Amino acid sequence: WKPDGKALLFASGMESGKDRFNKLFLVPKEGGLPKALPLPYAEFGALSPDGKVLAYQPVSTDFRTWKRYRGGMAARLYTSPAGTSDLKRVLPAETAGLFSPTWVGERIVFTSDLGDDPQVQAQVWSVNASGRDLRRHTAHGPADGYVRDATSDGKVVVYHARGDLYQLASLKAEPQK
Repeated sequence: WKPDGKALLFASGMESGKDRFNKLFLVPKEGGLPKALPLPYAEFGALSPDGKVLAYQPVSTDFRTWKRYRGGMAARLYTSPAGTSDLKRVLPAETAGLFSPTWVGERIVFTSDLGDDPQVQAQVWSVNASGRDLRRHTAHGPADGYVRDATSDGKVVVYHARGDLYQLASLKAEPQK
């Protein structure tokens, strides 16, 4: 949803020449035709609390066999002033995949297996709206499982790992099952 509750943000392949590429659209709550955002393609996205910045993931490659993948198909995150195609890559020097963007306050929250350890586990991370001030919010080990699919209502983060749901009541809180 847009922060004002007047439109729903969703991904669809309805304008794609290929079935495998989605774009982001907004559809009014009252109904009507969806309007495509001016991005070439996008799989996941979330609007900032003021509705002015979109954080999005253009390509989805979060496959279980791609853990710790560091190649050219790793998922990237971008920000864009909402309604424009002026893109800025989040953590441009990072080679790990960055997945499931959402917002908590003024921070972009995502999951990633950032780090150099060959056994690194995906965690919940965040950066400020400028893509700086990287912070880790979870510390799951191999027994806890890989963190996946973080989402938020703007305050609380929910994600899953190894079949269990977890909640972060805030970005300073410890995860609770």
